Amino acid sequence: MATISLDSPAALVAAIRRTRRPSGQGDSHDFALTHRAPNGRLFEIREYEDGRFFMSELRPNGRGLRPNGTYAEIPALKRVLDDPNGFVAAARAAGLDEDGIVRGGQGLGVATRYFPDLAAVVEAIRGAIAENRWYDSVDRELLRDPAFLASLAEDEEVGRAAWETQKQAEHARAVAEGEGIFKGLHSMRGPLPKERRDLILAYLNAPDEAGWEAIAHTCVKGMTTLWQAWLKVDPEAPRSKSRDGAWPRIPEPETLREAMRDAAGLARDERPDGEAEIVALRR
Repeated sequence: MATISLDSPAALVAAIRRTRRPSGQGDSHDFALTHRAPNGRLFEIREYEDGRFFMSELRPNGRGLRPNGTYAEIPALKRVLDDPNGFVAAARAAGLDEDGIVRGGQGLGVATRYFPDLAAVVEAIRGAIAENRWYDSVDRELLRDPAFLASLAEDEEVGRAAWETQKQAEHARAVAEGEGIFKGLHSMRGPLPKERRDLILAYLNAPDEAGWEAIAHTCVKGMTTLWQAWLKVDPEAPRSKSRDGAWPRIPEPETLREAMRDAAGLARDERPDGEAEIVALRR
């Protein structure tokens, strides 16, 4: 990481630019940059394809690496959490390894600050150090803006409506394409695949712990698993496994059928032949 004087913004921009590296696989950004201030404060910077920059300070939380190799709260660190510029010096004075300090950055959110270029990033770094405050990547003023909050509420309502429409479409497809006990059931990707259906049928015909283990986490209604469906209809269903990984109980076939019918949430006119006992519409 670059360690240079803050006297020249242009020099600081150049030093940060030299740290520019492609981001890791699976990251949301395109390039990663870093800066270590002379007083030990650490900043991570992300560069996006649209030219925006995001910055987060890697802020200590008072925990550190002890001589015995374990991490714990360190009183000497906790006492200086309100002194960003003096934090690393205090840690060194206490005999703590700077690399053993536990730090964490901020993630992205609805009011995240973005910068148009590295010059603006440097200005934010210089401001945080000059004022001896931890850098905050959240725009707190924006979160107090009534117009912005109203826009958030509107977006949330639009998203909720879209989600409900999607759920209804998934249900309708599962009703149209499902058969028998599987009518109305679906995963997040659509109707249950044949391999999953076969495993469930095998369990219903010959229940054992291995069979239940193979299907317990199968999503049968969106993100609802068979285990969750069982919990909903059977108050005695186990909410966790034993310490040795064994199931304290496994569902009786008829109880599991009841759970599947309940999860399917079929209206009367959607029920397959022989399923008249389904009594509720739940989507």
